[in-house]
Amino acid sequence: YTDWLNALGSDTSISTPELGKILIDSYTKACASTCRGQSTTLSLTDLAELSYTVPDRITSFAQNINNLVENKDYAKVSAARSGSREFAASSRIDQVDLVHFCKKLNTNTGFELANALQGAVKYNVTSRDMTNAYGLSAPILAGAALLLMGFVMFIVYIFMDKHYDRISVDKKAADDADRDEFSFRDFVKVLRNPGFWLIAILCVMFYSSLRPFLKFATDLLINKYGIAPVTAGWITSILPYGTIVLTPLFGMVYDRVGRGSTLMLIGCVIVTVCHIFLALPIINTTWVASITMILYGVSFSLVPSAMWPSVPKIVPLKQLGTAYSIIYFVQNIGLMLVPMLVGNIIGQHTAADGHVDYTIPMLVFSAFGGGAILFALLLMIVDRKKGYGLHEANIKTDNK
Repeated sequence: YTDWLNALGSDTSISTPELGKILIDSYTKACASTCRGQSTTLSLTDLAELSYTVPDRITSFAQNINNLVENKDYAKVSAARSGSREFAASSRIDQVDLVHFCKKLNTNTGFELANALQGAVKYNVTSRDMTNAYGLSAPILAGAALLLMGFVMFIVYIFMDKHYDRISVDKKAADDADRDEFSFRDFVKVLRNPGFWLIAILCVMFYSSLRPFLKFATDLLINKYGIAPVTAGWITSILPYGTIVLTPLFGMVYDRVGRGSTLMLIGCVIVTVCHIFLALPIINTTWVASITMILYGVSFSLVPSAMWPSVPKIVPLKQLGTAYSIIYFVQNIGLMLVPMLVGNIIGQHTAADGHVDYTIPMLVFSAFGGGAILFALLLMIVDRKKGYGLHEANIKTDNK
């Protein structure tokens, strides 16, 4: 706390807000250097404004919560409390960030109270691992930066594509004479292709069993295994980071060895077994959860690395854009409905104290995984009959 005292000594007329900012900055900076890994948050609050704007709103907010409980809608309150930023969880102190709790409750009185509280907070600093403790979190800024990078790369790609069009205009003119234009018949041909529908439904089953699960995975680890929120987040992040390494490796296997339908089947079996494993109420150890997340990462890399390159083997090249668009359309229907279904089930299995029993939700995810296994098997059978060549390597050698 010496920085703010030095500032006050240097300028005794310094304003209170400026002095408070110096205190907050120096405190959080010291915590970051001497207490690494410790979550820290500190705010400068206008108590005069707080006393004027908050009392009426917090009274209305409390009455609204009371009405929800009396109307047996306590599950909504419990879910909001369970999902709110908690402090001193290891000491079992029932203390949460009130602004985050208000927003999680998703009521008019909650938003009014949150706005009043945020208006009274004039300055706030949080450590990098602290989220939902008032203020813009680092992950949001990182996500915005990545989106901006993606947009810049898209602009660069447009200019590269135009340049390629200019240098290849003669070749394209020669090819246009032999090129077939797209027609509605091509669209119908895609819809009549049995292999296309098998891989499309396999896609929606697989992604519906895994992507919505990732949204609930952190909370599952906290509720079932008692893992600290930050640690649970790190364990869950194993899956997407693992795909960065594993997906190219499995893609090379498919290119050089083949057996695409087999790779898809293995991946579907892995994700289904993992879902069933997490659904079992008798297994509650942290290391089991970590190993399961690693296996999820293997599955999440294995299936896409074989599934997407298989589409051109099933659908002719001129119908490929249509096929991919329909697959994404069907996939997004599943990704829209499944989180709604699972969220409703979780709400029904949330206790009054906020604890969530994930047994039934995990069995639902297992059912989608089982559906993916079924369609992977059907795809293998149809591949043998139609001769799509899913079992063949993409890279042909001179000896083959």
